[in-house]
Amino acid sequence: MPAPYEIKRFTISTGNWTPIVTPFGCNNVTLEQADADNAAKLRTDVADANTEKILQAGAEKTIASPTSDALPGPRYRWPEGATVCQVQAVAGTGPIVAEFCR
Repeated sequence: MPAPYEIKRFTISTGNWTPIVTPFGCNNVTLEQADADNAAKLRTDVADANTEKILQAGAEKTIASPTSDALPGPRYRWPEGATVCQVQAVAGTGPIVAEFCR
């Protein structure tokens, strides 16, 4: 069984979108823009600017999804290998530090 908690660092750029992909089935993802000088863009659809949120320099964003074994459907919000969102640097190269938790 994979660990219930993992930290990953993602180098990002201004020219490409970097997918944040789950290493195991999880419910909670926290993203930190570890670059203290530059913001990052988060999108759930890279082709649609309406899905964009700005993650300010040094800021964190937690995407939480509590579940219950009593509810129908999958146990985890994001199965292993799911793309939670895409990230792009406004300037610089990040990194984005992601925390994944069951």
